[in-house]
Amino acid sequence: MTAKPFIECRQLVKIFKVAGSEVMALQGLDLTVEKGEIVAVVGASGSGKSTLMGVLAGLVRPTGGTVRVADRELTTESSAALESYRREMVGVVWHDPAQSVLPYLDARANVALALELQGRGGARTRADELLESVGLGHRARRRPKHLSGGEAQRLALAVALAPEPTLLLADEPTGALDRATTRELLTLLRTLTTETGLTQVVVTHDDEVADFADRVVAIRDGRVQAERRADGSGDELSVIDNLGRLQLTDAQLASLGDSRRVTVHHRDGLLELVPESGPAVTESNRDPSTPADQAADGEMDR
Repeated sequence: MTAKPFIECRQLVKIFKVAGSEVMALQGLDLTVEKGEIVAVVGASGSGKSTLMGVLAGLVRPTGGTVRVADRELTTESSAALESYRREMVGVVWHDPAQSVLPYLDARANVALALELQGRGGARTRADELLESVGLGHRARRRPKHLSGGEAQRLALAVALAPEPTLLLADEPTGALDRATTRELLTLLRTLTTETGLTQVVVTHDDEVADFADRVVAIRDGRVQAERRADGSGDELSVIDNLGRLQLTDAQLASLGDSRRVTVHHRDGLLELVPESGPAVTESNRDPSTPADQAADGEMDR
């Protein structure tokens, strides 16, 4: 019997109302993440990355679709159940560490407070252990304003890890860090998954962060457009959603010429998109070097 993915999103839709207008941030997004996997989510601003993070964090209720994390169906849980989910299962590291820590508490007190909110005893001792694990044992008595950017982000990570979550969400965690500090943080995140089996979803614009993950998922216009293995093994995979929609890259659209009407053939294990005139678009004549985030504005229905 095949094990279920740790995270499973099906046909997620989220519509926000802004100044009397409706903005569709997620448009039928499908996504699966395995337990212990590190997935980097990339895409242009406005593609739906942060909305997806909010849904997975239990902070944003989708307008439609389903999302399951472990054995919890987030779309049907009550507000109280979602609060319990956020407190017990999820750790979140934001782009700005100030969103995760209190400026008037030192590092130890910040982590201890997160533990005390869990109702756990021995908070000070456990806080010291967490600070040591992220390389901040010698900064335990420093307030956030006296920490460097990298140290402040590691403190935010220690706070996120306080409830011993099974899922860590990180929204641009290295955006304000230099290259050396970024590598240190990425090494720490990788070690956490190796040692504890922690599942991670990381939103980023940084190629170095994306390459540290196990898998890179590209989002465009509120849907998953493509994915690839971060180590470069295997081809980049375009994604056909549950409604049969496929987003093509600029190069693939260009190969269709002016035609936007195609016939789809299934031949010898391959799907061919044959324009009204001209050669088929198949795996053999697409441009494999075109990055996922250069997808065309158009999309083809299977």
